[in-house]
Amino acid sequence: MPDDFDDLPLFSAGRAKRDEVLGKLARRRQYDALVKYAALVARSNGTVTANDIRPHLRDIGYTGDSRIVGAVLRNKVFEPIGVTQTSNPQAHARPIRRFKLREAE
Repeated sequence: MPDDFDDLPLFSAGRAKRDEVLGKLARRRQYDALVKYAALVARSNGTVTANDIRPHLRDIGYTGDSRIVGAVLRNKVFEPIGVTQTSNPQAHARPIRRFKLREAE
């Protein structure tokens, strides 16, 4: 029996599936950390925008695409309450939504 099982199709397919699941879990943990951070900002400031979150992505530990901020703020924890301009220079001052924490029902 070989010492290295990586060459066996059954093991390599299982290992690939495991790595895929672990990658999804890591991304989910990063997403959850971003939602928690956005909620903290909203609690502290009363509102939160992408302008508040985007500069701190790396500090929070997020390593992916910065466009995730929109998905984070569309979480059911937040509700849109207005519009402001982005501070992202590449976005040319386009309008972005301002959110607050959704009231507990």
